[in-house]
Amino acid sequence: MRIARISRNARKKFWGCPNFKRGNEGSVGCNYFKWCGEDDVDDKDGVIIRQRRKIVSLEKSNKLYEKWIKRLIGIVCVLVVFNVFLVSVVIKSP
Repeated sequence: MRIARISRNARKKFWGCPNFKRGNEGSVGCNYFKWCGEDDVDDKDGVIIRQRRKIVSLEKSNKLYEKWIKRLIGIVCVLVVFNVFLVSVVIKSP
C-alpha cells in the first residue's frame, strides 16, 4: 500500500507494485495500480494469478536459455581447442 503525493489525490491510499513508476531499468515494476477502497477484490486475485503464470513462463524460458548458453560455451571451447591444435600443427610443419 502506498500514499499518493500529487495534489489532486494527496494522501489518498492505493495499492501498487513496490517498483511502481520507477525509471530504473534494473527494477521495472509491473505498474499495478488500484485505489484503496475499490471493491474489486477479485481483480487482485486475477492479477496475482496472471503474474504467477507469467513468472512460471519466464522461469521456463530462463532454463531453456541457460541450456543453450551451456551448449554454446561447450561448442566454443571445442572450437578453441581445435584451432590451437591446427595452429600448432601448421607451425611445426616445414
